[in-house]
Amino acid sequence: MNPHYNQNYTREEIDAILAKIKVCIESGRYIISQNEKRQENIDFINEYNIRSDKQKSILMKIETDDFCHSLQNTKTGYEYEVLYVFIPQVQLFNADG
Repeated sequence: MNPHYNQNYTREEIDAILAKIKVCIESGRYIISQNEKRQENIDFINEYNIRSDKQKSILMKIETDDFCHSLQNTKTGYEYEVLYVFIPQVQLFNADG
C-alpha cells in the first residue's frame, strides 16, 4: 500500500469525520467536480443518470464501514487539506436499463 495512505483511525474518529461530512451534504455545502479534469465523474453520472437528488442520497448513505483511507492533498495550494476516501457499495443501473 502507498505509504501516504493513512488508515490509522479509530471507529469513533471515522464516525466524527463522517458526521461532519454529512452536515455539509445535508446543508448543500459540497460539490461533485465535473470539469475537464474530472471527465470520469461526468461519464459516470451520465451513464447511470444520477441526478443531483440521487447523488445526495448516495452520499448520505455512506457509513463508517465504507472508510478506506485518508491522504494529503497534493494539489498546489491545497496541500493543507486531508482527503478522506470512502468506498460505499451501491447498486446502480445504467441509463439503457
